Amino acid sequence: MSMTAEKVIRILRKAAEKDLLNVMSEGYGWYKYSFIPALNYVRCNVKEENELITKSYYFLAGMFYLIGAWKAAIRSNKKALRCNPNFAEAYVDIGSLYYEMGKYKKAIGTIEKGLSMNPDIYWGEDYLEDAKEAIEKNEQSDYDENGVETQVYEYLAQDKPQKALKLVNRKRLSKYRLLKYMALGILYYSNKVYYKRLIFK
Repeated sequence: MSMTAEKVIRILRKAAEKDLLNVMSEGYGWYKYSFIPALNYVRCNVKEENELITKSYYFLAGMFYLIGAWKAAIRSNKKALRCNPNFAEAYVDIGSLYYEMGKYKKAIGTIEKGLSMNPDIYWGEDYLEDAKEAIEKNEQSDYDENGVETQVYEYLAQDKPQKALKLVNRKRLSKYRLLKYMALGILYYSNKVYYKRLIFK
């Protein structure tokens, strides 16, 4: 893909300025062949666009959160914070992910850090209260770090559909059929196999 500074900045601004679900509707091809190369190009060649790079990593974290790849979302938010250590929303989002994963003490500390920078992040207070209540009630999270679905989503977020497919095939359970076809779809698209009939068994 031929990259120019003007072209890639336009791609990243599209992601930063539009609604996340709206941009995600562009599909995997746009993510793999436009957004990621644009982000890598700007990160390496257009250093003065630091704010745009920060927002791009934050956008990426939101996308990973929606597909269930929470560890990938945390990593992406941390990359946003390396670009801008005062980006409060990233701290709050990392804290909310810690909450979902059952790491309630880490959630509280991280959310409080974000809210100390920007107390107007409305979802931060809710997660903060929930995390404190979870500790008081000794609640356990449903998050399973080693679960098949969790691992598959993390592999897909890392653009490793072969590993996701191998894991699902090893389980041979019908409940993972959708995950299998997600991995196959990404694998075929990555290899530019644009038409492949999938038999649902």
